[in-house]
Amino acid sequence: MRQSMILVSVLLLAGVAGGAPALSGRGEWQSVRGDGIGGKWTVTLTRSGEQVEGELTLSGSNVFTGGKVSGTIDGASLVLGVMSEAGKTASFSGKLDGERIAGEWEAAPVDDHGVWFGTLGGRTGADDR
Repeated sequence: MRQSMILVSVLLLAGVAGGAPALSGRGEWQSVRGDGIGGKWTVTLTRSGEQVEGELTLSGSNVFTGGKVSGTIDGASLVLGVMSEAGKTASFSGKLDGERIAGEWEAAPVDDHGVWFGTLGGRTGADDR
């Protein structure tokens, strides 16, 4: 199975003590099709153990604007699925290196895939002890 892009895929920020950890990030995405297909992304997530859920927003796409996402964080890896938007879905996976995130995305229903990358603030899940 092909891994997917956004991020941004690993947005692991420590949350407020006593509450669900808050995760957020922003960056850019690009299609492998070229022709200047790409744009920006932002994400805000809450984390419970290895599970994350929240909102992903995309600009520059004529297919997706974003939506609710849910997925998993395992160490410095993040996998997110964008909920269906007009019957189309996209998934994102990535790796976190310090405050940088990079990965791949895939939208099989529209036969497209590419990369996404950006930055995150805060600590990784490994630091949330």
